[in-house]
Amino acid sequence: MDQNDHTKTMPDEDNFSSEKWGNKIPLQRRVYDFWLELKGERPWPSIKNLQGDKVSAFRPQSFLMDVRDVKNPTILYVGESFEGCSGGRPEKGIGLLSLGDASFFKQVCVRYTDVLTDKDLVNFEGVFVDSQSRGMAYYGCLLPMSDSDTAIDYIYGVIGWSDDTSMDQSVKDALENLLEECRLRASSLRGISGRSRDTLYDILSDCLMFYSASAHAPKVYHAILKKEKITAQRRAPMTPILKLILGKDFDKTRLTEYAAALSYATKSGINAKELPQFLKDIPGGIKGCVLAERAMRQKGIKKPLTHNLSLSAAENILKAQEANTRTQGLLEHAFDLVLARKGPLGETEILDVADVPRSVVRAAMIKAAKKQDI
Repeated sequence: MDQNDHTKTMPDEDNFSSEKWGNKIPLQRRVYDFWLELKGERPWPSIKNLQGDKVSAFRPQSFLMDVRDVKNPTILYVGESFEGCSGGRPEKGIGLLSLGDASFFKQVCVRYTDVLTDKDLVNFEGVFVDSQSRGMAYYGCLLPMSDSDTAIDYIYGVIGWSDDTSMDQSVKDALENLLEECRLRASSLRGISGRSRDTLYDILSDCLMFYSASAHAPKVYHAILKKEKITAQRRAPMTPILKLILGKDFDKTRLTEYAAALSYATKSGINAKELPQFLKDIPGGIKGCVLAERAMRQKGIKKPLTHNLSLSAAENILKAQEANTRTQGLLEHAFDLVLARKGPLGETEILDVADVPRSVVRAAMIKAAKKQDI
């Protein structure tokens, strides 16, 4: 689902104050010193030196990737601590792109491009939100490695995390940093033209990402609103988010439209990553969302009709739906089409009777009968 993070180069010694880093100092300080010791006078250390007592201390929460294929790095090792994380512990030898978007490991690893760009060690912190809307604060380091001294061939990473996102200081830091990053990107929205639709959609995606992240740190979020002198709105929760990112003086008409579009998207099960494509697919784009949202309010409908959902949103909803264990009386006719899914063990789980015209059912019956007519 949605996510937020803050990436930066490794701070110097003075920045490792207990007030800023708390109990993260031991991990990141040790990893940084370990990397410097391995590197010596070379641009980057060799993976041949990844051995001994020091590396064994990091092993459970570390990983190693071959990044010579820049577009799709190969996973060489993942520590056992990742087994309990969302998406599990990836297998050795698979490409990073083959992992699902719900993978905690994938979210952490996608920053490898920052290492390749900066050609230096990178540390980061952020919040991961899984498919069950559970938040997890994390922090760590990505270490560039090389056997050639001319290019970065591998990346070694060490990660720490905490499930207590409501109290963890890194959540506060991450949310505030995310807000600043969203504001910076949103500054390009001033004077936007119709030809910049993609830019607008990306900025609204940032707004939705910040909205989702703030839901897992409500105390921090309300503190930010108070500091900015923005009032929380129960009936229009997207409006304060937009004001925070776009500015309190932003055009009120467009602000209202954007808030309605984001509200409709969230009711449709759309996350931040899916939002741009959702706005492109829905008839009328933002205007279409606004009309649909107004119609829902007038009719007292809490959720959009499924035909307004994107395919990915529909899949997310159906994955979370419980299987229909009571099949008695489920079928209305002697023959019906049913919607089913593959269960966790490969079994077939019936969800509902498919709402299709009888002509479609009859055509399916004839096709099935022909297969039996040998």
